Amino acid sequence: MAWLREQNLSADAVIDAVQFFLDGEGCNATFEGEYGNDEYHVFRVSFSDRPSVCLRVEHPRGHRVPGGEDERAICARLEGERRAYERLGAVDFHWSMRLFGASLGFDNPIGYPYMVLDFAGENRLRWSDESPGEPARSALLARLAGIQLQLIQRTLETREMTAYEFFKQKIECRLESIRQGNLPELVEQDVLDQLALLPEVLGDEKDNRQFAMEHGDLRAESIISGSHFNIEAIVDWGSAEMVPVAQAARFPPLLSCCESADDSPSGQMLRDRAAYTAAVACAAARPQPALPYPGEGYEDGSRAAALAAMRHAVVAGRRGLGAAVRHAPRGLDGLAARGGRGGRAARAPPPPEGVGGDDDNIYSCYCDDADDYYSCYTT
Repeated sequence: MAWLREQNLSADAVIDAVQFFLDGEGCNATFEGEYGNDEYHVFRVSFSDRPSVCLRVEHPRGHRVPGGEDERAICARLEGERRAYERLGAVDFHWSMRLFGASLGFDNPIGYPYMVLDFAGENRLRWSDESPGEPARSALLARLAGIQLQLIQRTLETREMTAYEFFKQKIECRLESIRQGNLPELVEQDVLDQLALLPEVLGDEKDNRQFAMEHGDLRAESIISGSHFNIEAIVDWGSAEMVPVAQAARFPPLLSCCESADDSPSGQMLRDRAAYTAAVACAAARPQPALPYPGEGYEDGSRAAALAAMRHAVVAGRRGLGAAVRHAPRGLDGLAARGGRGGRAARAPPPPEGVGGDDDNIYSCYCDDADDYYSCYTT
């Protein structure tokens, strides 16, 4: 029988938990309230002599037994997120919050694993086909493309594992979960189809050994924005991991359809993808960063590699094969979902009215000169 651990979320407990990681810094700590979402409580604590911080803790989940597998999984999730924040801090990625510390057990003032971070803001981006309007919409997408470029550039590394081996390992883990009865909604053939299609889906990228960090769930809810839809921070890095660079360069979930196999992008989403692609193109055509990042440097060639990966991801999407890879972070279920049990990546529909394009140009992007200039149009 599942039971829930009780969390102590009183103002005093939150302040005590925060101050444990501040090494005595911060005077006149004040509990400012909660700014959470469906998955996490986020509590802000302000000070008279330093910037605010926040305490972030999962909503309690059912546990079979104290100290059992479920509790270990909760701690493991937080440990993975802690490592992601530490990696981002080490490479001076400007768009994540600073990590002050993480309690990876249940013996603390909250009674549950938690972390303490910079407070980035309380307003999550509100995003729909209607809002925001132009020019704020295109400006935000351009900034988001630049942020993704910086994330790849800052975390890029070469590993012994190839992209094919990475995804093959994930597929085999999923197959084992099915055989253990942990994924009753799938059958073995679903995953075997994924494995058979993997070389086709990856194409020339299958032997690539370059990896970079991917946020994993970059939706509107993970973006802190200001009153004019400017991006202030990217939050919720619990799904982040190092993945093959072709995957790290995919369209973010904000621009993806993945609710069901029958979903197809709206006309506005196609226009958004075109604007995003145009921002990548502009960055590729300039010798310096397209966006003003403090202290940015590209002497090691990682910017060129990051740009090449993002341009390649755009081309893969235009050819219709990118759909499977774009949904792969969710355990590669997209490989099968896009075409039912057969697992074939479905070809995207033709562009709607208002999005120009020939039949093979579903994102309204054409290349006049592959080395110098990409040109995208939205009508």
